[in-house]
Formats: sequence, C-alpha cells, structure tokens
Amino acid sequence: MLADRELRYPNNQVVILISEAHRVLADDPVELIPIETIFSDAGNQIPIATHCADVLKQSWAEFNQAS
Repeated sequence: MLADRELRYPNNQVVILISEAHRVLADDPVELIPIETIFSDAGNQIPIATHCADVLKQSWAEFNQAS
C-alpha cells in the first residue's frame, strides 16, 4: 500500500492528458481539444522528455487533422 502523497510510478517523466471527450467550440469553425502536459521532477531533469512529449502531441494532432 502506498503512503499518502507517495508517487505510484516515481520513474515516469511525463504525463500527457488529451481530453477528446471535452471538446470546446470556439469562434470560426474551430474546435479545441484540451491537452495537459505534466512533468515530474525526473522528467524536468531529462531534456529528451520534453522532446518526446512534443513529438507525441504533434503526431496526435496530425493524425486527428488538428492544427
């Protein structure tokens, strides 16, 4: 059992949350999809974590034909 406030997966460097279920309609026919990126202390120490997160988000956007 984990103690309070103890990380379950302490070696994860980054978490990306893409909420396709919570789309936001904006002006002009634009639809926004919220994306949150959270870096752990470990991820902040490894520059490639930022690069990997950027590549994943860009690839997701291209796949979904998003700008």
